[in-house]
Amino acid sequence: MPENRFQILHISDLHISTRDTFDLSVVLDPLIERVEEDRDNGISPEIVVVTGNVAYQGIEAEYEEARKFLDKLLYALGLERERLFIVPGNHDVNRKKYPPSVVPAYKKAHVVFYGLILQAIESGSEAGFCHASWH
Repeated sequence: MPENRFQILHISDLHISTRDTFDLSVVLDPLIERVEEDRDNGISPEIVVVTGNVAYQGIEAEYEEARKFLDKLLYALGLERERLFIVPGNHDVNRKKYPPSVVPAYKKAHVVFYGLILQAIESGSEAGFCHASWH
């Protein structure tokens, strides 16, 4: 690849679950192997963008599994965590902590969701979901 290209690895909808590890062994582990192969062939993304649904139910254990996977992925790419960008999806809200009765008909769910993100960042706490920023 020409050196003047900016390479991005975009991954979407991981839906990591602690109940079913099928996707981890059949999809995610081979993805890391493929990334290693591609890197040997000159494909080296400078950033990783994960969009939508990191978790399946938005619970802490799922984010721990996601952290393990993403750490392995970043290691395989030779990248630091600062090169990882995550955009959460609707499954990244823990619906047991924030059921529809708490957020009226989800009509303004995007406003509430971003409010939760800001609340979690400001307080450093879970705030009803586990944000996927770790250092």
